[in-house]
Amino acid sequence: MKNYPLVSIIMLAYNSELYIKRGIISALNQDYKNIELLIIDSSPNKKTKEVADEIKDLRIKYHYIPNLEIGAARNAGIRFSTGKYITFLDSDDKYLPEKVKKQVEYLQDNSKYKIAYCNALHYYQNKPGVFYKKEICCKSGNVLYDLLETSLVNPNTIMFEKEVMKKVGLINESKYFPEDWDLCLRMAVEGYEFGYLNEDLVIVEMRENSNTTFDIQSKLKENAIIMFNSLKEKVDKEYGSAFNNIIFKTKRSLALAYLINNNKIMFSKTIFEIYNKGIVIQVIVFMVCLIPKEILRNIVIFTWKMKRKKSFGQVVKNDQR
Repeated sequence: MKNYPLVSIIMLAYNSELYIKRGIISALNQDYKNIELLIIDSSPNKKTKEVADEIKDLRIKYHYIPNLEIGAARNAGIRFSTGKYITFLDSDDKYLPEKVKKQVEYLQDNSKYKIAYCNALHYYQNKPGVFYKKEICCKSGNVLYDLLETSLVNPNTIMFEKEVMKKVGLINESKYFPEDWDLCLRMAVEGYEFGYLNEDLVIVEMRENSNTTFDIQSKLKENAIIMFNSLKEKVDKEYGSAFNNIIFKTKRSLALAYLINNNKIMFSKTIFEIYNKGIVIQVIVFMVCLIPKEILRNIVIFTWKMKRKKSFGQVVKNDQR
């Protein structure tokens, strides 16, 4: 490695006192030592600070700014950061010890890239020894088409030069906005290529989706459509069909989200927007709307969960990572 530039690890905390310690330890125990860990705590209390204070390490920089949305909290961390490189770590997840070192080495050895990402292993809270990995095709280079198929980059896996933010702008601070996906898309739209490390360097905890999570899906999908339409205006026509395809898929998911929340009027309206309003579609929509609310919600949620699980492939059992 040519040198050891400072790396800023930005960790968001919201009522995280029960599990944040493992994330903090994983950041501080990196093989690469020249780091600063910026904890942005937006909790209604300072219990997370008590946990951070127990770990006496001068590299921890704690900032208490209550009631921030995710995008605003990430932006606060970026503003406070002093490192050449920025990376994120959610408070309930962790890095493997070589994560930061390998990404810094990769970016220094491949000067064409200002952004690097790696793989993440996922596990369910009730099965901590069984790990899964998303079955998606990752690559180096121009990933805009790939990002228009899926969010692709887990925010815990990305590292980028802070200078990149001057060109792409800060993170969207709207509530229930796909801000991490939006950031990667804007980086790609601005012409940045992504360097891919085909290594599992991050551990992500998954939780079975709660009712609250499903309740906000319609707003998330509405904002995603706004995001895609905004970015579509900034790229060449060659990407038009890819944007139209992801907007179509997102509207279809939006219709399901409306169903989950029993908003049958908006479900019908959205379906008629994306499909020809022929007699067959009208009959299908009519029949779906006759299904009782709770049965309909349970069917859609079950389908949604099954689709999510199919995107993962089991890779390791009883691993002691």
